Amino acid sequence: MIWLTIVLMGLVVFFNRYCFLAPGLPLRLSPRVKTLLSFSVPAVLTAICGPIVAFSGDQLRAAPDNPYLWGGGVCGDIGVLSAQHAGGGVAEPADIYRAARHFLKFACYISNLRLFLLYGILWRSVSDG
Repeated sequence: MIWLTIVLMGLVVFFNRYCFLAPGLPLRLSPRVKTLLSFSVPAVLTAICGPIVAFSGDQLRAAPDNPYLWGGGVCGDIGVLSAQHAGGGVAEPADIYRAARHFLKFACYISNLRLFLLYGILWRSVSDG
């Protein structure tokens, strides 16, 4: 049953692509249908990524503790900001890389600072006691 479903889905995808991409077929889409089809990619990506972002196994992830939600928000903000400038589509991956690199350096610095302070507090408590 699973193999039949996979084969049938593959045939549906093949014939849909063949009908739209074959130059010899006289199939033309109206502007309204083209406009409606332009929304299909974000809809499919949302349907695929939504459960990944919202759930961890069978449990709903809380918003403040959800790293996917934070990462998506930061990348969305960077995308909006870089799209306002000329060449934003080209510069965006480099900007995301630079921002992530600086964030990781800062996070390592904060982590080392915490360890240093914790070590100092423990050292004082051991040496005083």
